[in-house]
Amino acid sequence: MLMLVLLLVEDEEAFDILYCIAFQLMDAQWLAMDASYMQFKEVLEATRIQLGRELALDDVRRIQDLPAYNLLYK
Repeated sequence: MLMLVLLLVEDEEAFDILYCIAFQLMDAQWLAMDASYMQFKEVLEATRIQLGRELALDDVRRIQDLPAYNLLYK
C-alpha cells in the first residue's frame, strides 16, 4: 500500500494513468471471461485482484512499470 501512495505522490498524472489502466484491465478481463452484464461483479473482483497483484510486484517503482501499462497502447 505504501508503494501505491509513493507512486501517486511522485507523479502528478499517476492517478489518471492508474484509472485508465484499471479500465483497460477490466475490459480485457471482461472479454477474457466472455462476461455478460450479470457477471459485472465477478469481472470487477477479478480486475481488483489482478491490479492488486501488479501493484504488489517488487520491481514496480513507477506507474509505467506495471505490466498492465502496456494495455494503454494496444
